[in-house]
Amino acid sequence: MKQKVKEWGNVIWRAAVILLILFLTCWPTRLEGSSMEPTYEAGDVVCFSRLAGWLGGYHTGDVVLFQYEDTDGSRMVIKRVVAQENQRIQIAAGGVLIDGVLLEEPYAQGETIGVVDLLIPKECVFVLGDHREMSIDSRNMGPIPVKDIKGKVLFRLPFF
Repeated sequence: MKQKVKEWGNVIWRAAVILLILFLTCWPTRLEGSSMEPTYEAGDVVCFSRLAGWLGGYHTGDVVLFQYEDTDGSRMVIKRVVAQENQRIQIAAGGVLIDGVLLEEPYAQGETIGVVDLLIPKECVFVLGDHREMSIDSRNMGPIPVKDIKGKVLFRLPFF
């Protein structure tokens, strides 16, 4: 009996370690909404890493997930980081300038509408959806605190 309990304890311990590693390095989630089309579509399952952001931070071009709360409640949102703390972002005439340099965005679809001229605060990022005309993002939400980011998207799972 003691041997069986020890074996089960070992199995449970190993499963807990594996789950912890997966939770930190590659956790799946299903996406909602069309703001990241064509890169990611509603219903796609992506894996994201909490650890990647903690170790290396978030950089321009990274696709991130964060919790956003508004009058409709709280929900997980996916967007692309376009500017980091202490960078100046300017949006006008359909273009995005970071520190005065036009941002090359081959992934962006549609016109980037809005007027923004902002120095990104400390420990924040500015995010935009790839489908610019359909996206509610930092143009509406403001800069996103890094502490609210749940992780960096690593890849889409193709068979879900």
